[in-house]
Amino acid sequence: MIRLRNYVIGALARYYGLRRSALSAALFEDVEDAGYAAQVAAWHEALPPQSRLQPGMTGVLAAPDLLADVRILHGIEKLTAFWLLAQKGEEGTLCVLAGPQPEGELELRGVESPESVSDMILLMLVAAGDPVEPEMHVKLTHAELAALLGWMDLDARAAFVARIAHEPRPESFSAEDLAELVAKEAAKEDPRWLLPFFRPLLDPAALPATPQQAAAAFEGLARRGLAEPRRTGWAWTAAGQLLAETFARRTVTASIATAAAAADGALGRHSAVLLRSDQPLWLVDIPPDAEASVAGITILDARQALDTLFTPVARAPEWIRHAQPAPAAYAPAPPPYAAAPPPAPASAYPLQGQPQPYAAPGGYAPPSAQPYPVMARPPVPGGGYPPQVPPQTQPSCRQCRQPLPSGAAFCGHCGARQA
Repeated sequence: MIRLRNYVIGALARYYGLRRSALSAALFEDVEDAGYAAQVAAWHEALPPQSRLQPGMTGVLAAPDLLADVRILHGIEKLTAFWLLAQKGEEGTLCVLAGPQPEGELELRGVESPESVSDMILLMLVAAGDPVEPEMHVKLTHAELAALLGWMDLDARAAFVARIAHEPRPESFSAEDLAELVAKEAAKEDPRWLLPFFRPLLDPAALPATPQQAAAAFEGLARRGLAEPRRTGWAWTAAGQLLAETFARRTVTASIATAAAAADGALGRHSAVLLRSDQPLWLVDIPPDAEASVAGITILDARQALDTLFTPVARAPEWIRHAQPAPAAYAPAPPPYAAAPPPAPASAYPLQGQPQPYAAPGGYAPPSAQPYPVMARPPVPGGGYPPQVPPQTQPSCRQCRQPLPSGAAFCGHCGARQA
C-alpha cells in the first residue's frame, strides 16, 4: 500500500501531462504551476519504489470514469470507508482503492477489477451464512424512506429505554416525535443509527424535519402498507414490524454512492445500501431523482447490484479548466530538519456535506467523503519537505474555479457550496 497526500497526486498529473476527467475534481485540484509540479515529482521519484505510484495507478487517479464512496458498517460500531476509482480501458477496467487516513493522507492500493471489490463485500454479507430472501418489495419517496429510518431509530431507542427503566414500550409514535428526532439527529455523523448512516444518500430537502412533513411521510408509509394510525400516533403494520425488527438486527450494512458517466457521456449518480440482518438480506436502491425501493434479495442479486454499481459504462468527460487569477509567488521549501513545515492548504481537500446536484457545464458535485485534517507533510529523503501549493491572491470556486468574493458561501457562476 502507498500513502500520499492528494495535492501530490495533482502535481504528478500536471507534471506527466495526464488526462483528467471531471470526476477527478473530487480527489485533487488542478496544478497550474509547472515548476511546483516538477519539484513535487522530483520528491516523489526520490522515494523508495514501494512508496511510489505506478504510472497505471496515477492514470486512474487522474482520469477515473467511475468514483464510488463505499462505507461498510460491521454491527453498529466498526466502520470501514474507502473510495473505489475505476477507469474503463480497452483490455478491461483498471481499479484503485483510496482510503482516507486520520493523518490526512490517502492510502492507495491497486485491485484487479471491480469484481474483486464485489467479492470482498459479498464475503462480509455471507459471513453469517446464506441469507433468507423475504418476499417484500416496497417503493418509497426519499421523504418516506427518511421517515421509515428515523422511526426505526425512535423505536430502537424506546425499546432500550423501556428495558433500562422497566417500563412498557410505546405502542405508537407521533409526527412530533419523528420531526424532533430528524431535526436534532439526522445531521450528526453517528453510524450507529440508521438515519444518520443513510442521510448522505438522501435528498436533504426531503428530510421530514417539521411535524407537518413528518405527518405527510407517515401517511405515505400508511399507503405503502407499513404504518397504521393508532390513538394519537402511528404504529407498525405486520410488514413494517418485519422491516423494523430485521433492520435492528443488522450485522453488516454496506453503503455505496457512485458517480459515473452514462452511455451518452453525461455524468450521473446512483446510490444503494445492502443490509444483512441475522437472516434476511435487504437491498435499498436509492436513485437521486426517483423513488427508492426496499426489497429482499439473494446473494446472486447482491452480486449483480454491486457489479452494476462498480462497473463504468463510458468514459467520463474531460475536466474543463477555467481561467483563474495568477498565483502569487510561493515560498521555497524549508531547509533540512525544519521544525514546523507549513501544512497543505485546506482547499486541497474535499468537503463533507450533503449530495449536491450536478452543475453544468464542466463540474459536478462528488459523493460525500470524510474531510481530511490539515497535517504537516512528510519529509523528503535527505531532509526538507515537498513544496507547498502556491497560495492564490483571490479565492476561487472549488468546482468551476471562477474568482469569488472573500468569504462567499456559494459560487455565483455554478452555484456550488464553498463551505
